[in-house]
Formats: sequence, structure tokens, C-alpha cells
Amino acid sequence: MSLDQVQVLLEKDAIQNIKYEYFRRLDSKQFGNLIKLFTEDATTAYDNGRYSCNGREEIFNFLDESMSTHQCLSQHQAHHPEITFIDDIHSTGMWHFEDTVYRLDDKVKITGAGIYWDEYLKTDQGWLISHTGYERLWVCTEKLNLDNYLEIRSFWDAKELDRSNQRNKTAGELQLYPQR
Repeated sequence: MSLDQVQVLLEKDAIQNIKYEYFRRLDSKQFGNLIKLFTEDATTAYDNGRYSCNGREEIFNFLDESMSTHQCLSQHQAHHPEITFIDDIHSTGMWHFEDTVYRLDDKVKITGAGIYWDEYLKTDQGWLISHTGYERLWVCTEKLNLDNYLEIRSFWDAKELDRSNQRNKTAGELQLYPQR
């Protein structure tokens, strides 16, 4: 394997890690850290363009307003990355994703799959997202009858927060999730 091939693999790995961090921070509602993964002038076009944003501040506000409530529980997984390098500092990515979102306040469960279309820019801070968005392949919204549930417990419930804050954590874990 040539040095150029090794460098391409390292660059692809760095881009994949940005996307994986994006989903982790999205689902754990760490929007302040998530927004640092974007360029200042980044754009988004979520859900076939229904929710489009221009710039970090607008993206942050959209995510914070739509997902920060503890009544919104989400899980996003992306896989099958197809990374293409345009030049040394520009690349694109296509990702198959699946998500599940519980909106307890609206009493709905949303499940679906789609394709994310991303653009990345290599900066002094490494690769950043300059555009992200997705088109749905399918989506299903189910009405929830919360009376049928024995328990719905989340990361943000007071007892879970206490339990999390009391247990010993590894140094790496503390960097990923500072005390909540």
C-alpha cells in the first residue's frame, strides 16, 4: 500500500469519525459540542429539505428548539459511508441511516430510513461538515398510547442523572460526557 493510499484511508477515517460524533452528540442533546463539527457557513437540508438552515447559529437554534426537550428521545445510526475526495480539502459523503424518535409530548413514535448527503471541508481544526442533509427513503409515524407502557426511562430522568453522576467513569468517558 502506497503512502497516498494510507493517507486516503486516514482521511476517510477522520471524516467517518466526524459523522459518528455528529450522531452521538445529536442523540445526547450536546448541541453546543455538535455545532463545533460544522464550518461557520455550513448549511443543512433535513427531511427532503423541509428543515433547511444556513450557518452555525441557525443550525444550533433549529436543533435546540426541535430536540432539546427531554420529551424527545432519539436514536440515529449511519452506516455504509461512501466518501469521495474532490481535492485535498473538499470531500463528499453519502450515508445510509436509520432513526427512531419518540416525541412523548406529541405521543408519537417516528421510525425511518434515508440517505444523508454531506460535504466536508478540511480546515486547520481538521475535517468539518460544510453541508449535511437527508432525504427519506421511508418514514412511519405511529400514535402512542402511553397508558400501555409500564415505564419509559431516559438518560435525562432525575434518578438516571443521579445514578450516572454517582458512578465511577473512565477518563475517556468524562471527556465525552462531562458530568450532567
